[in-house]
Amino acid sequence: MCETLRSQATLATFGRLRQNLSATVSMAD
Repeated sequence: MCETLRSQATLATFGRLRQNLSATVSMAD
């Protein structure tokens, strides 16, 4: 259970980071 929650939180954090990265890249374009 803990492992699943941790992996889900990691995935969510990575998704948010990727969104921020793409937003920054599009803004810098």
